[in-house]
Amino acid sequence: MKTGEQKGIRKLTVTLCGLAGSPLVVHAFAEKAKQLVDPVSDFRGSAAYKKDMAAVFVRRALEKALASIRQQARAKAAPKTTRKTSKKGKRR
Repeated sequence: MKTGEQKGIRKLTVTLCGLAGSPLVVHAFAEKAKQLVDPVSDFRGSAAYKKDMAAVFVRRALEKALASIRQQARAKAAPKTTRKTSKKGKRR
């Protein structure tokens, strides 16, 4: 990878973290992946198809990761409920 591409990816990473994964940033990452890959056409698909699929895979992976992060954040923020027990350890 070229140094300029690495800087571009770092900039996108900081943006993704700062914007909490907005759809525009996820799309930007997917498009950057499409630009960075250099696939070869073969019997499995054309180079253009493989470039498009790289964008799709990056978008799906980011969306899934961000959904998991959001779910974990909600779980931490939710108050924990406790049940009261009597002196003998039985539930009321």
